[in-house]
Amino acid sequence: MAVLCPTLVPEPTLPGVPGGRRAKWETVLDPGGTGYEISYGAPWEAGSGRGWKGHLWRNRPCCFFHFTLEPYLGNAPASGAYFFVGKHPPEHRAVVGGYHGTLSDITIADHIIFLFTRNGVHYDVTEHSFGPGTLTLLSRIVRSLRPVRS
Repeated sequence: MAVLCPTLVPEPTLPGVPGGRRAKWETVLDPGGTGYEISYGAPWEAGSGRGWKGHLWRNRPCCFFHFTLEPYLGNAPASGAYFFVGKHPPEHRAVVGGYHGTLSDITIADHIIFLFTRNGVHYDVTEHSFGPGTLTLLSRIVRSLRPVRS
C-alpha cells in the first residue's frame, strides 16, 4: 500500500523558546510504517511553566506544528473512533482539501480531526489547533497529500 505524504508543510520561522533555536523536524512512524506524525517544536500549555500564557502565540506554525495521518485498511474507522467518556462529540460532513469526509466539532489533545476516504483507503488526519487558520492549513496539507511507495 502506498503511504500518503504531504508535499506542503509549514516551516519553523521563529524559536519556540525565547533565546532558543528554531525547532527541527521530527517524524515518528507508527508500528508497521503506515501511519506517522510529523512535527517541530512543542506546545505552550499549563504545564509549560510560569508565564506560559504569554507564550501561547508560539503555538502557531511559526514555532510549533504537529500533524498525524493514520490509514485504516478494511473497515472505515467508526464515527467517533476516538475514546470518549460519556456522550460522543458532535461531528459533521465537510470538504477538507478537496475530500468529502467527517470533521469533528471538538479537538482531541488540541487536535482537529478529519476522517476521509481516498481510493478505497480510509484515513484519519489531525493537526494541532492554533485557532483561526488551523482548518485552512489542514485543508492545504490534505490537498497536497501524494502517494509514496514504502
